[in-house]
Amino acid sequence: MKEVKVKKIEKEEPTIEEAKEPKVKKETKREAIFYIVRQGETLEDIANKFNTNVETLRKINGNINPVGGNQIVVM
Repeated sequence: MKEVKVKKIEKEEPTIEEAKEPKVKKETKREAIFYIVRQGETLEDIANKFNTNVETLRKINGNINPVGGNQIVVM
């Protein structure tokens, strides 16, 4: 039988520079939630329903003006 040499590999401790670097958090994919605007609703009304803010809704949808029947992304 042939003799096999096994080399033990030890995990090196991170250097000070590596330890200081922030860990990168992987982004998870989220499914979009669509909402159909009701007549008379404002972006503020919709933001409050979905626990977000008007700025976020505008960022997601562009500079929109909600009109009853339009579909927007809320998350």
